[in-house]
Amino acid sequence: MIVLDTNILIDIEKQNQNTIQALEQIVIQNPNHPASITWVNYYEFSIGTEKKLLDEFDFLPMDIDSTKIFLKLKRQKLGVNDFDLLIASVVIANDGILVTRDRDFERITGLKLKII
Repeated sequence: MIVLDTNILIDIEKQNQNTIQALEQIVIQNPNHPASITWVNYYEFSIGTEKKLLDEFDFLPMDIDSTKIFLKLKRQKLGVNDFDLLIASVVIANDGILVTRDRDFERITGLKLKII
């Protein structure tokens, strides 16, 4: 499954053609992987306003597996903020691929990434 980070959602909303073209290529390369967002992305993206764009994606909540992964990542003191660790833990727990522009995620071992 493909999981979109908040910065990618913002780019989609702003119709950033570079991001949209890169996403199209990722979707072509991963045809059986639905696009999803985590609860953190939902929260970050929708602060202050309701966003209909979010309805287009599958929603990944926090569960016990992702909570355990978050605690493990937090103990590693990777220098990554908690929201990003929460996103990573949900993505890892769901065996997803995180699509982002944020290189901080590269510090997280075991996280599958597509940096665009």
